[in-house]
Amino acid sequence: MSAAAKQPVIENVADAARACLPGKPYQMIVFDRINGSKVPVYFVGGIADGPWNAQNAFTKAHTQHGGDCFYCKKPVAKDQFSVDHIEAKAKGGSDSLQNLLICHKACNQHKGHFPIEAFNPEAGKEWLGALLKQIQARLNRIA
Repeated sequence: MSAAAKQPVIENVADAARACLPGKPYQMIVFDRINGSKVPVYFVGGIADGPWNAQNAFTKAHTQHGGDCFYCKKPVAKDQFSVDHIEAKAKGGSDSLQNLLICHKACNQHKGHFPIEAFNPEAGKEWLGALLKQIQARLNRIA
């Protein structure tokens, strides 16, 4: 079959709408569907309610499963919890699952609008590597 006649691969939206980071609580967030407002919504493993948008799903996942701060790697207590936009919304970042992570409020405030790799090079490398791995897997499915 020629390249021109090759059928396009339609990617599963669930593959595009999942967390790129491994472990709990990230992998406890499961894509459900795109809602009527064209926003992905998610369920959280171990919680009967839902679905929720990405930011609320992260909050529920942390409440149910706990988690460490992505920046300092220390446990995040409920009263210290924050969801950070890796690429700041003020700089064009989105509310997508891949652009959110769990951290301490203090770490989030300290990061501010800095790019992740400028704020914490190791965290930047970890996040970018996880995102690259997810992108490569998606590319491989359509190649």
